[in-house]
Amino acid sequence: MEWLYSSAFTIGFFLSFLLITKREKSSADYVLVIWLLLVSVLLVSRYLVQTNEYLHFPDLTVFGIPLPLTQGPCLYLYVRYQTQARQFRWKDMLHFLPLLAFELLFIDFYFLPFGEKVSIVQESGRGYEVRLLINLISIFISGLVYISLAYLLLRKFRRNLKHDFSNTERINFNWLLYLIIGMAVVWIVVLFVQDDMLIYGSVAIFLLWIAYFVVRQVQVFSYTRTTYRHPEPAVEATATPTIPPAANEVITSDPELVRLFAQLTFTLHEKRPYRDPELTLADLARLAGMHPNTLSKVINSQTGKSFYDLINGYRIDAFLDEVRKEENSQYTFMSIAYDCGFNSKASFNRNFKKHTGLTPTEYLRNNLAI
Repeated sequence: MEWLYSSAFTIGFFLSFLLITKREKSSADYVLVIWLLLVSVLLVSRYLVQTNEYLHFPDLTVFGIPLPLTQGPCLYLYVRYQTQARQFRWKDMLHFLPLLAFELLFIDFYFLPFGEKVSIVQESGRGYEVRLLINLISIFISGLVYISLAYLLLRKFRRNLKHDFSNTERINFNWLLYLIIGMAVVWIVVLFVQDDMLIYGSVAIFLLWIAYFVVRQVQVFSYTRTTYRHPEPAVEATATPTIPPAANEVITSDPELVRLFAQLTFTLHEKRPYRDPELTLADLARLAGMHPNTLSKVINSQTGKSFYDLINGYRIDAFLDEVRKEENSQYTFMSIAYDCGFNSKASFNRNFKKHTGLTPTEYLRNNLAI
């Protein structure tokens, strides 16, 4: 098992180095660096025991005992920063207080004579049995709580995707779900398998699991988000739009919501931001001169649609307008669809049928005589 441990922590340290040298780091990147380092140090600690090198480094061996308490918080914070794109908050460090508490619980060990330290480690923590038991129970609880919190957070994010994003195919974060499942498997092993070799072997495999999904996510190592910018300024709240809402829109009687919806419709018609495949609710709110929460309320109350459905409806309408123009006959339908804001054929086909009730081929054959 030594080769598995050494391979895993070597990769962990290497990925940490790559991430820390990344030019534009997000809060999620910093959490990932800390996470990779902590798992790697944990495996180094176990490697020392496996190879009997702990006889030379008993302090590092004991230091690694409470480190599993960090895995749940790291998973939870990584999911939260990935899905919410929020700035780092110092109060998030409170999640690591249990680690500090248990490191202090073993503080007296570090002041013992070297020979006695080695003897205690050799005898499976002689004199520290109660503290080790408390540490183990805390690890069980920490894992179960944070894995559950991370899953609930990701589920909520995925449920609300259509309220915040106009294209969801590339941001479903399935890979985060796989990380949650991976850690859940590790905790099942911890709970039901009383074999250190299998437990730490599963931790090593989990680190490789993290590395695999991290490397596959291009945005982890590079800043690829391109925010749509129209050359004209955003519509101000005092503007008086002249574009009427579509006939199938559901309008409520609240005059303020009606005014804001007219303002939104004006922005969509004049600036055509839906052509940006990465358009988000926040982007559109900035262009329309509204707060994102206000914009979401306007869309939901006035159309009965999600942000996702509204924008993709405009994209379909734009596609139908463009495909009827004779000067566009030289282009394929998909190239026109991409130009209208779609980022995949599957997304285009799905939204087209939802909007028109027909597949693109059926609709265009019936209406354009192709």
